[in-house]
Amino acid sequence: MPLALDTLIALVAEFLPAMLARGDGAILTAQGAAAVRGRAHMSGWGPLLAAQRNYLQSLAAEVADQGVIVGQLHIGARITGTPFDDHYRASGQPKDAFPAADPADLAQLLWTMHADRKPQELLVPSEW
Repeated sequence: MPLALDTLIALVAEFLPAMLARGDGAILTAQGAAAVRGRAHMSGWGPLLAAQRNYLQSLAAEVADQGVIVGQLHIGARITGTPFDDHYRASGQPKDAFPAADPADLAQLLWTMHADRKPQELLVPSEW
């Protein structure tokens, strides 16, 4: 809970007032897709991600007309080039059993959220 929720709330409390005073800003997050849909072996972490999602959805509605956007990227894929991805590929699991996402593509999605200036949620992969 301290990492998944308390840290997010503290960061928003620290930076949001300046964004509101400026009338411009973006709060962008990337978290596991278990925030959107429950998943086996995620019963401890998933509900915290869901609470984070709910908080950000509420925040997005509160600040939308004040120049601050809130965007969420929910990742239900292994991120290539990470230790987890290396371990997964070495395990002999079929590559298609758990989709992969390129970190550059994820960064581009976050940049597009910022550039489009629309609060939104994206799910990677979209059919997850």
